[in-house]
Amino acid sequence: MAVFQAPQASLPVDTFEGLLPALTNILKVVYDVGDSEEAQHKLAITAATDALKEKLARAKELVESLPGGEMLLEDQDEPIAALERLRDQRRDHILNFGTKELFSGDVRSITELVEPEPSPPTQTSAGIPMDLENP
Repeated sequence: MAVFQAPQASLPVDTFEGLLPALTNILKVVYDVGDSEEAQHKLAITAATDALKEKLARAKELVESLPGGEMLLEDQDEPIAALERLRDQRRDHILNFGTKELFSGDVRSITELVEPEPSPPTQTSAGIPMDLENP
């Protein structure tokens, strides 16, 4: 028997959340000239931009590894339409099931099955069997 496992996140979110701080770090390094020499400033900018390039490359790699990621938008339209048709068919089946009659007979006959009418007495009030009372 297969054990249900919750789906895992397909993309590590921290990879993408790290892009914005890397970009702000580049801006900070570019505009924070301070007392550093020009060569050191250029090295700091290069290091910051290289860090962003690595993060972007990793993010691109993750996105390209997603299943179906190679499909063009035009290629995605047909499977999406097929899934929408399947969804609509299932919705119709559920709606139709809710309106189906469970019994073919009328309500009275069903009630009689559940609560049958009392049968007529087999004896008269005098204790004589009914078929003997009127010969």
